Amino acid sequence: SDGVNALISSVLRLNPRYTRPLAEVLQRKTQGNPMFVRQLLRSMVDDGLLTFSVIDRRWQWNIQAISSTPIASNAVSLTIGMMRTYDHGVQNLLRLSALLGTTCKLATLECLFESYGYGAKSDLLECIRKAVAGGIFILGSGLLYFSHDQLYQAACALTPSSEHALAHLDIGRRLLKSVGEDINELGSNFDAIIVDQYNEGSSLITDRVEKLQLAELNLVAGEAALNSASFLQAAIYLLRGCGLIRTDDWESHYSVCLRLFTFCGEAQLTQGMADGAVTAANEVLKHGRSFHDKLPAHQALLTAFTILGDQHDAINHGISVLKDLGEDFPVDADGQQAASKTELMRICGVLQSKSLDEIVSQTSIESDSAKILSMQLLMVVTRITYLNDPTLMLLLVFRMVS
Repeated sequence: SDGVNALISSVLRLNPRYTRPLAEVLQRKTQGNPMFVRQLLRSMVDDGLLTFSVIDRRWQWNIQAISSTPIASNAVSLTIGMMRTYDHGVQNLLRLSALLGTTCKLATLECLFESYGYGAKSDLLECIRKAVAGGIFILGSGLLYFSHDQLYQAACALTPSSEHALAHLDIGRRLLKSVGEDINELGSNFDAIIVDQYNEGSSLITDRVEKLQLAELNLVAGEAALNSASFLQAAIYLLRGCGLIRTDDWESHYSVCLRLFTFCGEAQLTQGMADGAVTAANEVLKHGRSFHDKLPAHQALLTAFTILGDQHDAINHGISVLKDLGEDFPVDADGQQAASKTELMRICGVLQSKSLDEIVSQTSIESDSAKILSMQLLMVVTRITYLNDPTLMLLLVFRMVS
């Protein structure tokens, strides 16, 4: 309690030996948190438990009265009481900010403040000024931060926990409406906070169209996270989106479903979640309409099998898919060695009979989509066979060259 005593001594401008008994009581009430010590001192002044004597020109208190008075023993409860002393505008700001998270954009707050009818931008700025002056927020670079986790928790408690999901859903709907409900045209107006709020209230959505809209929002957020290398966040968004999809949605919203499950498989792999990647890939293989649409899922399966230690299954799956593309390979070692010799002789024959320029000009596969798909898959399977099946790897390399 030495730190608490030093703080009280400094605030009350008294010798530490006089404030020691008070410090011991406040230590128990606040667990030694200096911010809540200050708040509790203010509360004691408001309740008349801490008074300034004009005659003695010093602060005075009755330690027995303070000890026996049911002052909030929980720091969050104490802070909630302090927050409720602010006017309605500031309390509305605190509730909104807490629902948006520990940090929120001023532009988002301005949009919501106006949407809920709390006031114009000038009213919002005045409420922020009061909260910053009270030590609740830190303002900077267009962002508003809660200055302490306990303050954030207290602000969250201003909204009953039973109403949180509905409040988040309402915020998500208002924010989406403010930027335009056509997801394909959001562009630079897209903000992940819209998806975050919607997701928090998704359990309350019953309309099928709105659920599909949320699935697409998670797809947009997931793609943006992948592009910025935020792989964990991408996996979370995409997995949420996949969870909103039903089997019949593949018929009516094929493109969204295909992208969701394809990217979800890729994002799962970045987190080492091979089982999740297999599940997502199998959905694509089940509902995909073309081999081109299924290729990323095949590649994800090969990687997932490798992560799971099933290199044999990975190689077999890769060879099976290559066969569907017209690239057949022997399954036994002797057959693979014989095929490798045949491929090598073909390569040597071409190199001996033609110049490099002739070979380059005659072997373009840019317009042959099947060959391009085969090459992409061959490279993936070759990497897997490097350590597990050198004989097959040699044959795969020769096939790519030829």
